[in-house]
Amino acid sequence: MSGGIDVVFLGTGGSLPTKERGLPSVALRRDGELILLDCGEGTQRQMMHAGLGFNRPTIILISHLHGDHILGLPGLLQTMSSLARDKPLDLYGPKGLMKFLNLIYRPLGYPANFKVRAKELSPGQKVDRASISLGLPSRSTIFPVSHTLLKRKNVQDASIRKRRSA
Repeated sequence: MSGGIDVVFLGTGGSLPTKERGLPSVALRRDGELILLDCGEGTQRQMMHAGLGFNRPTIILISHLHGDHILGLPGLLQTMSSLARDKPLDLYGPKGLMKFLNLIYRPLGYPANFKVRAKELSPGQKVDRASISLGLPSRSTIFPVSHTLLKRKNVQDASIRKRRSA
């Protein structure tokens, strides 16, 4: 019987990290299994701080392929390899995930010494496992995601202009 789910916020910042917040990543820990929702830069470091470990059964779900949600993945895979991970890793994401993996594998060589079972998902497709069933709602649609980077840039530009004129 399940002992419940622990939710660990590893990164809650937007598209830019701050001193207080890392890039997006949330860990769900249940019965020795780990589910990561997104993998922004710094996820591996935050996992260390949270004591989550790197060799438990793990599923990583990537919501979309913006850098702030996926660029922590190469470092996480490398860390898991360096620590001699011996369990397969299940990785799910949208169309383009396989292309991303191939692009990072090329310059780095294959970064993992363990099996990475990656799969691209379409809206409405489910991920079924013995202990859990994860699925996108049946009415899910793929749509562009608009981060606020440009708005922040404009705010930063205005702040710089204000300092220069003072």
